[in-house]
Amino acid sequence: MYYENTVDEITSQQKNDKNLQAMEFELLGSLLLKEGKAIPDVKSILTADDFLYIEHQILYRTILENYKQGIIPNMLTIAEELRRTNEIDKVGYGLIMALGEVAFTTAYSVNYANIIKEKSARR
Repeated sequence: MYYENTVDEITSQQKNDKNLQAMEFELLGSLLLKEGKAIPDVKSILTADDFLYIEHQILYRTILENYKQGIIPNMLTIAEELRRTNEIDKVGYGLIMALGEVAFTTAYSVNYANIIKEKSARR
């Protein structure tokens, strides 16, 4: 009985981690839409450390750095910044290119940011 509950909990945790991973990534993709329109709102909620996955932390910091420099973040500017900071291998080109395919709206950006923040506070 104990073992079954533990397996169920692990499975549930793994499922929650996959959902969080997808949510984090979709949020990052949404930050590239509409010339970074959602960045100021999300930036007021999240820090890079709120992201569970290190690759997402790096991407978020890079997006914010582009934005801070007045560069509209996109897949190419992110890749260039990661090359400049020698972090490209930590993220990989495939993940960067996938950012452009994952999000189609900024409508959920603030909602996702709040959920990610809440989950971060629980860790």
